[in-house]
Amino acid sequence: MTPLRTPRRDAPAALAALAAAALVLVAPALAAQQPAADTTRLEPVVVTATRTPVARSAVPVSVTVITGEQLRAQGIVRLTDALRQVPGAVVAQSGAFGATTTLFLRGGERDYVKVLVDGVPVNDAGGDFDFASVTTDNVDRIEVLRGPGSVVYGSDAVSGVIQIFTRRGAGRARATIDARAGSYGTREASADVAAARGAVSYSAGAASRRTDGILAFNNDYRNDALGGQLRFALGAADVQLSTRYNASEYHFPTDFAGAVTDSNQFTRERRLSSGVDAGYRFGRALSTRLLLTDNRSSRLSDNAPDSPGDSAGFYSRDDADRYRRGADARLDARLRPGALVTVGAAYEAEGEASRGTSAFGAAPLPATSFHERRVNRAAYAQTVLEAHDRATLALGGRYDDNGSFGIFRTGRAALSIALTGRLRVRAAAGNAFKEPAFAEVFSTAFATGNPALRPERSRSVEAGLEATVAGAVTLGATWFSQRFDDLVQFVPSDPASSALLPNYFNLASAKAAGVDVELRTRPLAGVSAAAQFGYVATRVLDAGTGASGTFVAGDALLRRPTRTASATLTYARAHGSSLATTVSHVGSRSDRDFSAFPARAVTLSAYTTLDLAAALALPLPRSGPSLALTVRAENALGRRYQSVYGYDAPRAVVLLGARLTVPE
Repeated sequence: MTPLRTPRRDAPAALAALAAAALVLVAPALAAQQPAADTTRLEPVVVTATRTPVARSAVPVSVTVITGEQLRAQGIVRLTDALRQVPGAVVAQSGAFGATTTLFLRGGERDYVKVLVDGVPVNDAGGDFDFASVTTDNVDRIEVLRGPGSVVYGSDAVSGVIQIFTRRGAGRARATIDARAGSYGTREASADVAAARGAVSYSAGAASRRTDGILAFNNDYRNDALGGQLRFALGAADVQLSTRYNASEYHFPTDFAGAVTDSNQFTRERRLSSGVDAGYRFGRALSTRLLLTDNRSSRLSDNAPDSPGDSAGFYSRDDADRYRRGADARLDARLRPGALVTVGAAYEAEGEASRGTSAFGAAPLPATSFHERRVNRAAYAQTVLEAHDRATLALGGRYDDNGSFGIFRTGRAALSIALTGRLRVRAAAGNAFKEPAFAEVFSTAFATGNPALRPERSRSVEAGLEATVAGAVTLGATWFSQRFDDLVQFVPSDPASSALLPNYFNLASAKAAGVDVELRTRPLAGVSAAAQFGYVATRVLDAGTGASGTFVAGDALLRRPTRTASATLTYARAHGSSLATTVSHVGSRSDRDFSAFPARAVTLSAYTTLDLAAALALPLPRSGPSLALTVRAENALGRRYQSVYGYDAPRAVVLLGARLTVPE
């Protein structure tokens, strides 16, 4: 276990007591307030599943939707905290706030989930994505597609797609300022504004967050975010411009095995994503859309000597600049009511410039660098047939021609049928792919890339049902099975050979199968409850080289628990008061102790955490600003656990603050 910054043993209990006291004070005040009038709710639609709006109840594949209202009621500002409530999603964080954070969805690899912000892909080329610094500031909703999505999104969408939608302005201008502070020297502030006037709507938000971290030294973290959306709707045409910028810096004293040894090691990242989404309607039956995307990121990792006399270790400085720019044009034709045909073409250019220097003590090692780019061209078609809210059929196919690996074809068929007014069944089958990372293809120094690499690929099937019970409870269950082939592995060079041979090959294969269960209900006005359970069994079918112990034939894939579950109960008021509690459970899972060679197999213990949040609106004149006091307690019981071996997770975190809302 790593030494923690918190010096007192009873600190977690004290923090939990503080949160409980705040909640006890807030709960009676909420109960005393008059119940809000129930309002008519429109049937929500889902866009990410097919890229065209489909009623949530009729979507033929597995989708979870998390709304901005839910995020605010629970006091959630980190995307990962929201994703922990998605069936089959497992978050692995390497220690403190800002540490490398990965997501495993339905048992897939860490680079098998495509992440979009208003349609803009933000993964690195090859699918990798660090979730550590992604916040939910100025977010309208998050849609999570569980299962393959390459047929409409191309590479990286192997086990799922996550799309973040920026809040769209509506009505009169409304600004919100939020500030809170608490455990581990945490300080947070955010502000946003949104409005719509005639044909123009807009929203903008900014946030800044700081923490001293959980370790005794060199563990501070900062994260700044800025973003917004501007939309014009003029007759048959509409144009939406969106952008999101993030700058973060994370200091960490830990080495590759979690030992606390370094006083000045840090990483710094800058990311800017921008998109233009324009459309035009040629009458009722025909429309076209053009999406232009640009995502740029730069990342610096610095491990310099701790002092002039520190000359016995390994030191390095690596930085990389990456970009993904694309254009996607499609034509939507409604041949008849309930029949939508989409055809489109996509172009994407990817590039990476990577540089690195390192040394063992006073002995410098050869510098590493490459500057490469590649292009992907694609064509796709999809048909969505809907029959009077009784059935939905989606059939799609895609043809990708990649400058690195050549041609790949994907397809998907999905069907949803309402057997009765309260019971719906669905089934889907498809395949997906992930292109190799730039380092796996183009590296030339410590490792040699392999230009002959094929994409990693998968095949997937699923079947499920959704039932409405007693008119207020929606229960869904989905069985799924996936197989992953041609997984890329590193193969060490033969020290006796002087030939420069590739180090990366398509060698391994694995499978994952399981069940996702979701429950949603709104029993009373203002009250909502949701629960999820995920069961997934993974197994390595072909270990290839074993990849230093990370792949063992017959064993489970690392850091993927068999069972996960969570339950959330929320009471939210229209005027700003709310009360929410979330219980999350993660089962035991296998990992490796990389401080030993070869890496030693270990088992991480199961753990259960409790998160609490509340907001109490203060009585102010109805026509003026509104003010609410807020409290959030994360891991309120101070449970000690690790989601990555050797790296302790934060104990109890309590944040107290206030939220000011100013109408026009």
